Amino acid sequence: MKSVFTLLKVLILILIFVSIKIISAGVPVLKDNGTKEKKEIQDSVIVRDSIFFKDTIIAKCPTGVINEDWHIAEASYYDCMDSTQTKSSPDGIGDSGRLIESGSISLGSIYTSEIIKKKRIVFVQIKDLDIVTPYGKGIFRVDDAMHERYNQEGLYYIDFLDKDLGEELKRKGRFNVEFKFKFYC
Repeated sequence: MKSVFTLLKVLILILIFVSIKIISAGVPVLKDNGTKEKKEIQDSVIVRDSIFFKDTIIAKCPTGVINEDWHIAEASYYDCMDSTQTKSSPDGIGDSGRLIESGSISLGSIYTSEIIKKKRIVFVQIKDLDIVTPYGKGIFRVDDAMHERYNQEGLYYIDFLDKDLGEELKRKGRFNVEFKFKFYC
């Protein structure tokens, strides 16, 4: 019996040692011109299957950063259950196959079709937006795609879930936000 407990302790120690692996090497970055290069993830440490930002933990191990430049997007909001704003038979499921919920956004960009086709989990950070989502302050996950007419090179469109925005932003209707792609899985 004592040897079983010793064996369990050893296995637990091995699992802890193997699973707490800190990665400080660069990750691939896809630049606007399509080339890949190595770049350090700043302000973050990858531990096991989580990435720790200054204020939050985002589950799922990132495999890269799309582009860390800040971009301007025309933003608005939508109700994922309203057939006049989305598909004819809304079910609350985005083009990603995931449930649209707090922290979900719909993206219109040249990258959107690839994100959906390759089933990527993509996070964006919105500058100066004090909305706290399950992913952190100003961090949103791309769970839906806007109509293909919004997939234009050099232009970005973001639709927030209506429940995530306050009345002040809703009254504006359309407004500009600064955002950057944080990482993708």
